[in-house]
Amino acid sequence: MHPPRPLKCPDCFARVPSPSRGGEARCPHCRRAFRPVLAVPGFRWTQDGRRFSVLSARNPDVRPLKHVFVFENFLHPEVLRLRRRFRLDRLVAPFAREGEFARQRALRHWVSSAWTSGLPSVRAPARVHTLHAGEMFRHASTRGCQYFCTYKAYAMVEFAAALGWNARLVSAGGHMMSELWSNERGKWVFFDSLFNLHVEKEGLPLSCLEIQREYRKNGGRDVEYRWGRRRTLLPADGHEFVHLLPAQFAWFVVWTNANFFDEPNEKGQAFSRLLFRDRHNRRLRWTDASGEGDRYATLPSTRETSDPADIDFPLNVAEILLAAAPGGVRLGLETRTPGLKRLLVRVDGGPWRVFDAGGTIPLKQGRTAIRARSENQAGVRGPESEVVIEER
Repeated sequence: MHPPRPLKCPDCFARVPSPSRGGEARCPHCRRAFRPVLAVPGFRWTQDGRRFSVLSARNPDVRPLKHVFVFENFLHPEVLRLRRRFRLDRLVAPFAREGEFARQRALRHWVSSAWTSGLPSVRAPARVHTLHAGEMFRHASTRGCQYFCTYKAYAMVEFAAALGWNARLVSAGGHMMSELWSNERGKWVFFDSLFNLHVEKEGLPLSCLEIQREYRKNGGRDVEYRWGRRRTLLPADGHEFVHLLPAQFAWFVVWTNANFFDEPNEKGQAFSRLLFRDRHNRRLRWTDASGEGDRYATLPSTRETSDPADIDFPLNVAEILLAAAPGGVRLGLETRTPGLKRLLVRVDGGPWRVFDAGGTIPLKQGRTAIRARSENQAGVRGPESEVVIEER
């Protein structure tokens, strides 16, 4: 359970002490005074003799992360080269009308089938940490090299970045997978690019943390295993990974580094990782089904957290911050968008426009809907935030 949403300055986003009811607040950082309008349903205020209230809000709370996550640079020359060389836009284009998640599944399907799965050949480079997706593909096609889960997970993260999607590595029970941030669903989604599948509950794709909760609750009876581009339903007893899943997600670690081109692991050092440990496993030792420990979780570079928000935090979101102003509200936007290009604002049914910091949005009679979203350097737009204000 998170503490109540803090009051923030719409100019510099610093936390601000709450003023007396209906009074002005003063930011301790930038020293600017403002009359806050809380973007939460039910908040009411009076301005210029007019009475307003927040009717509804779909507005993420952007809080500082306690653990730093770093993602691939969308403008890195090698990332741009991957997109051109492998014609990734053409690869996912047939699924454009079905939405972003369908295009992400198409990419996973391609990564899974692009080269033969198996133990890496002795002809492959010794360290996966310095072997990038393009090299894997070249070695597979010219030398017949095979790759297992770790290599395909690395490739999935890099190819996803080439299409403007944020992804990160996940290890569970000695098996390497990935999670992609879904702007369409507004959440992290587990992807296995070796077995070409993900996990759903009631039609919603799950993150690793959500899968873990389902297995703790009832052994995962409510989840479904979906394979390939078309989400083919797998029988609960008909796939190798399905048998392994309960043990896989008893514990898992998330890689906090995913910028493999900017920071290649040339010395073979372990990247930092984050292990989720709560009341269910607080006094337990990391082991898999056989009782053996997982080497990734026992490394000194692995840190622990008991806060789910440290794992399943939102990305590419814009939090709407408002202050009363003559004739309307002054707008501020705080975002957590790796590789941010710009912030966009839309009022009612108007066009999306580039955000003008400090600008005032007029409030008309009736209802006014304020929407905001971010766009990264690859042109990918994040989930929409929305606050609807009504004159009473």
